[in-house]
Amino acid sequence: MFIDMHVHPAFYEPIQAEPEREELRHQTLNIYKNGTALLEHVFHQMKCAGLDRLCLLPQDYHTLQGGQVLVSNEEIKRLVDMAPNYFIGFASVDPHDPHAPEQLERAFTDLHLRGLKLHLGRQHFYPSDGIAEPLYEICEKYDKPIIFHSGLSWEDDTFTKYCRPDVFEKTAAAHPKLRMCLAHFGWPWCRETAMLMLKYPNVYTDTGALYFDCAREFY
Repeated sequence: MFIDMHVHPAFYEPIQAEPEREELRHQTLNIYKNGTALLEHVFHQMKCAGLDRLCLLPQDYHTLQGGQVLVSNEEIKRLVDMAPNYFIGFASVDPHDPHAPEQLERAFTDLHLRGLKLHLGRQHFYPSDGIAEPLYEICEKYDKPIIFHSGLSWEDDTFTKYCRPDVFEKTAAAHPKLRMCLAHFGWPWCRETAMLMLKYPNVYTDTGALYFDCAREFY
């Protein structure tokens, strides 16, 4: 089975009913030239690429974005329910929200989402900051993995200092049972990402956005 573990469905047609939310997504993600993706088109792309499943990742930065969630857990659940043989759904919460732990519990127990996605560069915290500890404990409790954005981000208002692979080492060591995926191979710090995977059995990566043309040119 072949699974694309890093898919952002912000412009999938079933969750594009509100023009204001669509504009918010364009501005936040710094993406303006894409169209709306019909699910039929998504499934055709999967067939062409030889993919069996897509892992859909939500985005919740609402405390830093006027209270608006970019792509919600409920929207991910809706997409998964529409195509359970194609989609795997992850959750996202904003660690700056005091209700984040209970929202994550609900995402795992009521919405049956399969893991957690965090973008520390956009959410402005380090992986070892205390605000994230309750979320790690919940992921360990339910044996759910975390996908962290790592390396460069093209989004506005992101800071790479929160996303360098080496800043995740303390968390990997402190939580050996917490499965961590450092997304995008931590580009451009690919060697550091590989080092962490060699040293810590609970650290993984994905190759989303790596590469566009050929791996050697991108590296």
